[in-house]
Amino acid sequence: MVPNIVFFLRQLTRAQVKNNVHRYESFLTDHESGTHLDAESFCVKYIDPFGAEADHMQVIALCQALELNLDVAYLDGRPTDGVKFEHFRGGLETEKPLVTLLYRYGHYDILVKER
Repeated sequence: MVPNIVFFLRQLTRAQVKNNVHRYESFLTDHESGTHLDAESFCVKYIDPFGAEADHMQVIALCQALELNLDVAYLDGRPTDGVKFEHFRGGLETEKPLVTLLYRYGHYDILVKER
């Protein structure tokens, strides 16, 4: 079941990038060479493959596709004073984030508030 959900989310992200290239154009670069990629090449290399890590741009695209507000707490080894939060807003600005994720290098976990 989980691979099907991941596949679906990857397809949503792909569709968002391909249908809104103007929003993502400046982020469509090859991570190794730094050269510009067209949307299809970027999707094939960085969105479609299972095991490909969701970068900042892919999270933005997915939040836009789902009209979802999301917060991500980063614990990825960067020097910082405390936990750094990134706020991804694809939904209404007045809506609270539906979910908060914890990012540790190469992996996202769902954070649940204690009641």
